[in-house]
Amino acid sequence: MKDSAIVAELKSSVGDFAKQVYEHLSEKTGRFDLINIKTKGFRDGEEVPRVIDTVRRKRCYFIHDSAKKPKDWYFSLDTVNETLRNSSAKEVHDILPYFRFMRQDRKDRSRVCVTAKMVANSISDYADGIVTIDEHFPQLTGFFSIKTTYDGLRSFNTCISYLNENYPDLIKNCVVVSPDAGGGSRAESFIEKAGIENIAIGHKVRKNGKIVKHQLLGDVDGKYALIVDDIIDSGQSIVDVAKICKERGASKVYAYATHGLFTKGTDLEAIDHIFTTDTVYRGSAPNVEVISLAKLVADAIYGINEGESLSPLFKLPREYISDPNE
Repeated sequence: MKDSAIVAELKSSVGDFAKQVYEHLSEKTGRFDLINIKTKGFRDGEEVPRVIDTVRRKRCYFIHDSAKKPKDWYFSLDTVNETLRNSSAKEVHDILPYFRFMRQDRKDRSRVCVTAKMVANSISDYADGIVTIDEHFPQLTGFFSIKTTYDGLRSFNTCISYLNENYPDLIKNCVVVSPDAGGGSRAESFIEKAGIENIAIGHKVRKNGKIVKHQLLGDVDGKYALIVDDIIDSGQSIVDVAKICKERGASKVYAYATHGLFTKGTDLEAIDHIFTTDTVYRGSAPNVEVISLAKLVADAIYGINEGESLSPLFKLPREYISDPNE
């Protein structure tokens, strides 16, 4: 009897991702089942999820569909977690490639909800562990109860390996650009791992609370500009920075963001090519290239299930380390 299971709504947009995770795990171990969730709906809009096969005494890794609308994502997460507990699962681990509501992380004005904390409380009621990728703020781990383990994975190693294999000239001749000062540490982490020396920082000049112009601190003349961020929502911020990069002489402008929401579409002017991952984006726009994180998630699940350290997942493969002695 297999003692662990990948659980997902296989007919939803996360289905292919979950199957890829399962296939990677199957190459490592035979301990996992792949279990489907079906959702029955009532005419008034109520939904009831049902786990199709038994999960009794199994460690369950629920891969949630990040492409769901936020309210649907939250309600579905709660109901599936309760379903797994009510079905006598031994453990419940939520795999949230993109953690919805994570940008609502603080009370920045009066009479507002710290929604990220509310979601964390709900997860803590049911889940033994959570895995997410490139959270918007690292303090998210402190929102969960002490019984719920938290593993925040990083996509940069997968991205850098992919670019080294498929776009070696880009890595060798680029300036990494942060769209704003708040993302400076993210850009610094990227260049440190990739062995890139040059960085530029976008700066928004505000007047009366409104952005009146953008500036760029750093030199991109004659180089490829690679804008690095965690989320592309409407994409306006990176478009504004991309325009400045081209005005300042960048030969081409690329962008990488882990979570491609693309709420205003993927036709983002001034950006020659966009890289994102399959945490959210399920489209096939010609200017968007998807880097899969299924293997990263599978390796994390394997490590958790076997009681192994996840530290190796934060290290770049040796062939891509700039300093061979590192």
